Amino acid sequence: MKVGIEKISSTSKTALITLYAHSLESQDVNPVLVDETAVKMTDALSPILAKSESRLLRNLSQGKMSRALQVHIALRAKKYDEVAEEFIEKHPDGIVVNLGCGFDSRYQRLKIKPFLFIDLDLPEMITIKKGVFTETESYRMIGQSIFNRDWLEQVKSYHCPVLFIAEGLFMYLHPEELNPWLKEVAESFPNSYLFFETVSKKYTHGFNQKMVELKLRQEIGVEGDVSYHFGLTDSRDLEKLSDHFQWIEDWSYFDDKNPKVHWMNWMGKFKMFKYVQWTVFYRTK
Repeated sequence: MKVGIEKISSTSKTALITLYAHSLESQDVNPVLVDETAVKMTDALSPILAKSESRLLRNLSQGKMSRALQVHIALRAKKYDEVAEEFIEKHPDGIVVNLGCGFDSRYQRLKIKPFLFIDLDLPEMITIKKGVFTETESYRMIGQSIFNRDWLEQVKSYHCPVLFIAEGLFMYLHPEELNPWLKEVAESFPNSYLFFETVSKKYTHGFNQKMVELKLRQEIGVEGDVSYHFGLTDSRDLEKLSDHFQWIEDWSYFDDKNPKVHWMNWMGKFKMFKYVQWTVFYRTK
């Protein structure tokens, strides 16, 4: 596992931030999210990461993370879990695809299970994950890029509703690749859903993008060429990309008014803050 962790890309290493946020929050008072699997994984990983040359990984091994970041990631995971369970209740024969799953244990957290749940990420990530999780008839792990056609054709062959979840993924992808893929998903999977996190498009280019990169490196410790490339100007932007997309709603960390967000809850009253990084929900028709 040590070699695997060190060799994954800088972008993939951000999945460890999510993992540790789940673990730290699970061990906090009145946790927003309870993720026992994350706790077990970080207990096993921390002695390894403590010896890493990466400042980010060493900090994570010591539980060093912004409290606000920890709570925001936990709130996001809780919301995405709820949406997955609502989909399963309505479509027990449906498929949930967890795009760019990282080390997330969403399938294990779900109170009700779908007909099929797929964790999808790059091969090196899935290789590590398969050392921790066990596949079953209703739970599969696929090591492919989201742009690989093989897995997409497999899912299409089931001819059933699909919930595509992208938690903390799309902003790192380039629009010239992602937009055609999104259009294909909308047109190839009728009566399905897409639930994903996005950022304001203004943070994907120019000075604002450079400020994001500086924040990621200095405040969080992210290394390498990690940056934001894909974003939206409005929650309904995908309706312009394809007539097959129909916007349902959007969600922000501030919408829950959780007391752990403290004074920052007031920021949700203003669009300039609420729509910096948020989640959008679409159906396909």
